[in-house]
Amino acid sequence: MRRITRLLATTALALGLVATAAVEARAGTTYTAAGGPSVRLVGSIVTITDVPAGQTIACSQYDVAGRVIDPGAVRSHGTAAADLGALTSQCVHPIVGNLTSTVDPGWTVDVTGPANGTAWPARLSGVRIRMVGVGCDLTFSGTVPGTLDTATQRFTPTPAASTLVLTAVAGGFCVPLDFQVGDQMSFGGYFTNVPPTGSTALSLS
Repeated sequence: MRRITRLLATTALALGLVATAAVEARAGTTYTAAGGPSVRLVGSIVTITDVPAGQTIACSQYDVAGRVIDPGAVRSHGTAAADLGALTSQCVHPIVGNLTSTVDPGWTVDVTGPANGTAWPARLSGVRIRMVGVGCDLTFSGTVPGTLDTATQRFTPTPAASTLVLTAVAGGFCVPLDFQVGDQMSFGGYFTNVPPTGSTALSLS
């Protein structure tokens, strides 16, 4: 009788481990994005830095708006949770002065792996920005890796991991300031999702 009891207990434990592994495997490769439908990432203490040149642009406003893609749908890590592309900004360089920013539509917020508590590894993908000021015209593109915390609704970039690269430089001020094609650009600060009226917070599971 004791052998049967031990056998049943061992079988139950094995089945439990298999089920747990299956759940963890699913959790490790997919996620669900919900909420919205609209999102609005409001920038705080945002800076954009040309790392090799040591040149920093400070933005008192840098807000990007968009929509959750297929709220409630399951998707793979590395794919988009939301589309972005509508930008409102006020940025200034200490020498160039005010810079006007335009962006290509098609930015996305991608979740790239499983959560650590409420913090999800994430990135802004498809980023392409043009900033124009007196005597300086800069275009850069790439991805902005970081962390998206659903508890605070905050996306915080990881500047050292940025793949943003200057792809075009023009204007008389740009050269003496050492902006050069190929320079790494990085975002500082953070972005908080403040849903517009009629929308709810972004949720990930």
